[in-house]
Amino acid sequence: MGPCGPGEEQYFTGNYPAAGTSGTFHGDWTPCSVSCGHGIQSRRGIRFDSCGSSHNLNPETRPCNQQPCPVNGVWSAWGQFTPCGKSCGGGIQVRFRSCDHPSPSNGGLSCIGDSLQTASCNSQQCQVNGGWGTWGQFTPCGKSCGGGIQVRFRSCDHPPPSNGGLPCYGNSLQTASCNNKVCPQQVTLTNPISIETTTRPPSVNHRSYLIKKLKRGSLNK
Repeated sequence: MGPCGPGEEQYFTGNYPAAGTSGTFHGDWTPCSVSCGHGIQSRRGIRFDSCGSSHNLNPETRPCNQQPCPVNGVWSAWGQFTPCGKSCGGGIQVRFRSCDHPSPSNGGLSCIGDSLQTASCNSQQCQVNGGWGTWGQFTPCGKSCGGGIQVRFRSCDHPPPSNGGLPCYGNSLQTASCNNKVCPQQVTLTNPISIETTTRPPSVNHRSYLIKKLKRGSLNK
C-alpha cells in the first residue's frame, strides 16, 4: 500500500497515539448499564492511518454485572379472618399473610412487619342460665306426733340468671312428712281417794292393778 496506507494496527489506552503513528485507539469502557442482572458496557474505537487521518469504528460492547439481582420480599394480601374463638364474652380471630409476593432471593431483604394479625370479636356478654343453690335445713316439724310437715327451701342464685339467661327449672320449696308415730291416748282414772290423769299408756303391772279394782267394784267410771 502507499505511504498513507492503514499501517499496522496498534491499541492505545488513556491517550491518543502520537502524531504520525498509525493504529487503532479505543476509549474507556462506559459504566455498566445495570448493577446486576446482565448489563452491557461499550467503548468507542478510532483508527488512525500513517497520514494522520482518523476513522470511527463501530462501538465495541461486552457483558457486565452478570450476577442475579437481589430481590426484596413483598407481602401478599391478608387472608380471611378465622372464625371467632367464642360466641360471646370476647373472643379472638386471626388472619395471616405471606412474604412471597415475591419471596426474598439472591440476598434480598425479608418483608418488614408481622405475618399475623389479631382482632377482637363477639364482645357482647354471654347469657347466664340460673342454677339452684343447695337446699337449706328443714324447718322443725309442725307436730310432735300424728304426722306433721316440715319444709326446706333453695334459691336460684348459683348463679342467678342474667343477660337473658333461663331461670332455674323446678321447685324452690320441698316438703317432707315427720313425726308420723301415733299420738298416745289420754286416760283419766278416778277413785274415791284420788283422780289420776296420765298421757302415757298404762304399764302391764298398772293394768293388772286396774283390773283387780274393777273386780272389787272400787274403780269408778
